[in-house]
This record gives sequence, structure tokens and C-alpha cells, in this order.
Amino acid sequence: MKKIFSLISLLLLTIIPVFADYTKSGIPDSTEIRKSLIKSWFTAPVQEIRNKAPEIIEDGLGNTFQVRVEESNGDLAIIVAPKTIINFNYKNSSAGSDYTEKTARYSKTSPGSWILYRNSKTGKPLRVRLYFNNDSDVYVEFRDNTPKLYADMVVCNAYVARSIPVGFSIKKLYATSFDSIVNMTKRSLPWWQVNVVPGQYHSVLQMAKLIQGYLHKIYYQEDVCYNEKGELYCITTNEPFEPEENDVGVKAAIEKNKLVMSGPGFLKWITDGIVKTTTGRNIKIDDLVVPTVNYNSLGKNGVISQNWNLSFTLDWCRNLAVEALNARSSKRRYKYVMGAKDVTGVDVRISPFVADIVDGKLLQSTGYSVDTGYSLREMKGLMYILAATEPRNFYFAAIKQHSENKPEDAAFTNCAVMFPYFDDKGRFDCIIYEMGKELSMGEFLKAHPDSFIHLERVESTDYFSPMIK
Repeated sequence: MKKIFSLISLLLLTIIPVFADYTKSGIPDSTEIRKSLIKSWFTAPVQEIRNKAPEIIEDGLGNTFQVRVEESNGDLAIIVAPKTIINFNYKNSSAGSDYTEKTARYSKTSPGSWILYRNSKTGKPLRVRLYFNNDSDVYVEFRDNTPKLYADMVVCNAYVARSIPVGFSIKKLYATSFDSIVNMTKRSLPWWQVNVVPGQYHSVLQMAKLIQGYLHKIYYQEDVCYNEKGELYCITTNEPFEPEENDVGVKAAIEKNKLVMSGPGFLKWITDGIVKTTTGRNIKIDDLVVPTVNYNSLGKNGVISQNWNLSFTLDWCRNLAVEALNARSSKRRYKYVMGAKDVTGVDVRISPFVADIVDGKLLQSTGYSVDTGYSLREMKGLMYILAATEPRNFYFAAIKQHSENKPEDAAFTNCAVMFPYFDDKGRFDCIIYEMGKELSMGEFLKAHPDSFIHLERVESTDYFSPMIK
């Protein structure tokens, strides 16, 4: 009888699949599968695993993982990657119909991927990397420097944490779940900055899509916006705008009831669509050109500012953000006070990064600089963190550009608006509008090399109603 029971038990062990699990965020976790790989992959001699064929392992929850090895730059990477299905849409011109072809992939950067890097000669474990979001440039890595293990967290080529010592060994990671790792490092790593919760961006996306629908009605004209009465005015003179005699384009645009405005005027048009909904009025131009930067009169910028407005779009964006804030406030009227601490909270002044990765090299983070803002190399990572931590906000961006004639001189002469968000699958994106045109993050960064961006936060609203012609 005991022999029969033992035989049945042995058969059950051979047919019951290895169970994987899910993280709290719903990403497949290969913990139980990895426990079965320790001897055969993670600690086996490198000569044995170098030529191992990839293995497919199914769990009991509908997940499939592939285990494989890749060698490069003196490292052996043992990859445990979940199966993902990619849909390719094709057009069948002969049949006149479209069709979709599904392809299975085991990408090493998919959410849920777990990678052990070993020295290709000695087999020594070097580091473990975990991908836990739907963006491949966001990950956490644990580096072995015996007797200590150090943790790094990377967001879009910038470190939010670097060389943080943790109180466990690299081999513990072989059989530890992702949620357990988060719990063990919750006091040392800023998980809250990368925790993605989809479904919080309705008002952000509603505003962005509504603006997108009006882009075809916008005609760009320098130094022009609509005043508090909806009349076309010059910003610099605060006088009615009169097109030049030979300016056929703007005359035609006005006749066709297009929205005629500059980059700053475009941002005012957006803010008026927030403010008027709650207050019944538009913003006055005089309230937007109030200085917010106090230059030293004896310094270079102080001398230049006597003839040129070096902070025009920074002042404009700050004052716009304050107007939007006041429209929501029933108890207090805010004002941006020049040279003082920002009590309004409209300035984005966080410095989440400790270092940047530029062309494969590690550089010190530029962080935030007062009245200057952020360098472009950290902009994507910064917007990612803002989307994760401030899901209802969008941002006015004052752009500090260098003079073509005098590269050593720089001024805030341009501006844009940014709507960062995560889609329903947890993937990051950022909708950017500048001078009435839509840009991707890549296009925006390419258009402004060597510039600095100062950000002002504005809370999005479902009750956005911009002026139309």
C-alpha cells in the first residue's frame, strides 16, 4: 500500500506544473520557477550553461516563461522572461481586408523579466536586474560587491537611487518574489516614485485631446494673444493687434475665424479655458507680465535685463499657473512673490535623480536650478516621475534658450505645455504642444538642444472649455 501511495505521489509531482505568481500590480512573477533553476542555471558551471538551449516553462496560472542565456562584454546573462503576445496588423490588398497575426515573444525587458548576470569566465554572480513596469528604461538592479550588495534604480537613463546598500546577498534574489524585494527595500529605494497606477489620467487626457481637436484652427502669430475680453492684442504693448499691410496670412486667418496667437498666447488660451469656467472671466495680460525673477542689478543678467526681458516666458508661465490656482481657491488669493520662497507651489522644484547615464557614462545629476529649471537630459525621467506622483497635473514649460548671436547669453523666449500620463496598460507617454503644434517627447528634446526647462504645475479639470471662434 505504501509503495502504491509513493508511486501515485511521484506521478503527481511529474505532472503538476511549477506555479508562478503575480506581483501586486498584476505582473507575472517567476519566483517558483526560478527556484527550480538554481542548480541547473544560476549556480551551474558556466561551461555547462553557455551552450544551453532555451527552455520553455509553463506555470499553472496561464503564464509561460523562457529561460535562455546571452553572452556579451564578458558577462553571461541568464534571462527568465515571460511570454508576451505581439499583434501585427496587415493589410491584404488583393483580398481587400485586414488581418492580425499574433507572435509570441520573450523579451528580456518585458515587465516580469528577471536577469542574472554572471562573469563569463569565473561564473561569479555580478548583478540581478528586474523589469517591473511596462517601460523598458525603468528597472531596478542589485550589484554584488562582496561582502555587500548594492541597489540601483533607473528611470529613463537617470538614477533615482545609486549604490544603496541592502541587507541581503545576491543569492537570496534567486528565490525571492518581487513583492518581497519591494518590502525588504521599501525604506531604502523610492518605489513610490515609480509605482504606476493606470486609470488616474481622465482629466489630463480629456484636456489634451480637446486641445488636439482645435490645433487645425490655430494660426501662429508672434507676440499675440487674446485679452480678458477675447480681443486680439499685442503682448509687449498690451494694445490691439493690427496686422501688417502685406501680411496676407494673418488677415486670411482672422477672416476665417481661426485662433490667432503666439506660443505664450496659446498657453493663455488654455488657462482661460480653466479660469473662465469657474470665475466667469478671462485673465488680464498685465497680470501675466509681472516679473517673478529678481536679477542682481550689478550682475551680467541684471545689466542685460535693463534692456531685454530675460525671463519673459518664465514670468508668463508662473503667473498663468497662479491664475489657474486662484480659480480653484475659495479661501485664499495667491501671488507669486519675486525673490521669495514659492508659497504657491506652482514651481516644480523636485530633484529626484542622483546621476545620469549619458553615452554610456555616469554623470552627476544637474537637478533643479532656481529660476532656470532642468536640463533636457533629465526631462523624460522627470515627466515619468511627475506622472506617477502627480497624476492629475499637467505642466507649463518655460524654455530657456541660448542666443544665436551670443551663445553665452540665454533667455526664456519660448514655452510649451506637457501632459504626461500612463495608458491603461501602464505605459508612459507625454503629449506636448508648442506654438499650436503637437510634438512627441523625442521631437521636443531634439528641437531644443542645450536648453533648460522650467516647469509650472497646473491641476487638470474635467470642466475645460477654451474659447473658440
